[in-house]
Amino acid sequence: PCSPLFALPLTENLLLKGMKKFGILIYFLVVSIGATEYYPSSIKEYRAMGETVYKKDKSKNKYNVYKLEKKILEGPYLLTVNYLYYQTKISVKRELIVLTPTISGVSSLEKTVARYFSKRGYDVIIPIAFETQIEFNEQTVKYMDRGFFRPVAQAKLMIEELRSKNNYEKTFLLGASQGGIRSTMLLGENLNIDKAFTFVAGGDFPKLYAETTVKQLIEFRQKHMAALGITKTSDYEDYLRENLTFDPKQACVKSNVEMKMLIATEDTSVPTETQYDLWKACGEPELIKVKGGHVKGVLKMYWMRKEILNFFKN
Repeated sequence: PCSPLFALPLTENLLLKGMKKFGILIYFLVVSIGATEYYPSSIKEYRAMGETVYKKDKSKNKYNVYKLEKKILEGPYLLTVNYLYYQTKISVKRELIVLTPTISGVSSLEKTVARYFSKRGYDVIIPIAFETQIEFNEQTVKYMDRGFFRPVAQAKLMIEELRSKNNYEKTFLLGASQGGIRSTMLLGENLNIDKAFTFVAGGDFPKLYAETTVKQLIEFRQKHMAALGITKTSDYEDYLRENLTFDPKQACVKSNVEMKMLIATEDTSVPTETQYDLWKACGEPELIKVKGGHVKGVLKMYWMRKEILNFFKN
């Protein structure tokens, strides 16, 4: 999914004027031989490249589903990213919901929720997570930061493109667990989001990574600690606190978007304490507390579809 290349867009002054009338846009592509790893320092370093490819996947009475493919530049690397796009047939409101998936990827949960809203007049875009390969060494935190930047940039660039193309009047963010975290990260990107509804999303990444009971993240933590020679999770948390550069709490502090947040009071996957940390950073918006663990909190996004709809409508 990555090609090491450098792309230099030519300006009109460098183009032969005769070529412009043919609608030709030229790029010099210089292949980097033995390119080193590139670690972006912000989401602003990502740029869209070329046209998005639309492939119709399904056609229903009230909506169409498209598979989208887009190229984006990450420094010297050209990335291919993908989305599912549910386009309603029954409304002229032109309102968009950005639904970011959980750590499990696009599942029946996201598809069911997307169908629900597209049948009620909303377009829904679901960014398909871009997998970031990680090596375990002293550079791992840089891979981690890059892994946070990529999906947010992926969603941001598509939001900007769809808004320009379809003139959406309103844009909403929706997500559970990892999807809720990424939704929160989007709040700091000056996208003029109208409202956001998140479920069991946490801030304070060092604490989250040190204490989570998610199997994949436990394995990640163990391998990372072994590579660093760290034996105590408390020391690992301190290490991450000193070296990770990004946290969703930073994005939320910059935002004044109207929000609702659901917290699970017995969550160990995204520890409840980290959920409260994020809620406080976001200015303590309207809070819904659910007694139970992470899975129950995630599934509330399905069970509360009508409440989400009313929140977005009103």
